Amino acid sequence: MKYNSAGTKQWTTMYSGPRPKALTYDNINSKIYLTGSIFDINSLDGIARTGTQDVFLIKFDSNGVKLWTKLFGISGQKLSSNSASIDPSGYAYIAGSTSASVDGQSKSGGSNDLLIVKYDPNGNRVWTRLLGVTGDFFSVTNKDAIGKGISISKDSNIFVTGSTTGNLDGQSHSDISGNLNNLFLTKYDLDGNKKWTTLLGSKGYSIDINGLTTDATNHPYATGFTNGPMNGEKFIGTPKSSSNIFIVKY
Repeated sequence: MKYNSAGTKQWTTMYSGPRPKALTYDNINSKIYLTGSIFDINSLDGIARTGTQDVFLIKFDSNGVKLWTKLFGISGQKLSSNSASIDPSGYAYIAGSTSASVDGQSKSGGSNDLLIVKYDPNGNRVWTRLLGVTGDFFSVTNKDAIGKGISISKDSNIFVTGSTTGNLDGQSHSDISGNLNNLFLTKYDLDGNKKWTTLLGSKGYSIDINGLTTDATNHPYATGFTNGPMNGEKFIGTPKSSSNIFIVKY
């Protein structure tokens, strides 16, 4: 649904079936991208679902006219897409999770790995990257790394954030014995080369991430909620036991 600056509705486009997770706008090329997952319908726009759950990416023009639809799935497996971002050349990037190896990228021993996929302006996959938990079999079997937010910075780097219940990319989880989430932030270049990963968490507490953005000086900001302290920061107001909003800048 599009509104003008005065709040007047301009147009509405409706779809039946898919579960949308993120909408992003390409300011340079005036295009709209919608991403999410399908699992309870067998096809989308005439394209058959391959796996138990597939990710979709749909491109629209600025008038809401659909240009193309892409599905991506693995037979018998579950893929999810939770966020999308567009670079200055019109390439789209999604972040989510996968329960299987994808496009020649090997999955870790955990339940789900972080999934990042780059698409060209015509919807062709350019590359796929996975990032999963590390450790011995017993410590990773039920652990996850799930992408929740992705953002392209002004200096053309990819930032991805999400939650992990295990050690990730050489970074230690704050409470590996429990099934608690740490926030992760990882940085890639536009060719999919990973630069670094960092984790944030407190022992005995969980952090859930809901969004990510970057500013004009290439600093990423993540937001979500937590049931405990973070970095020793003081609460604004009275802390709640289950959900306290946070914003963190890197």
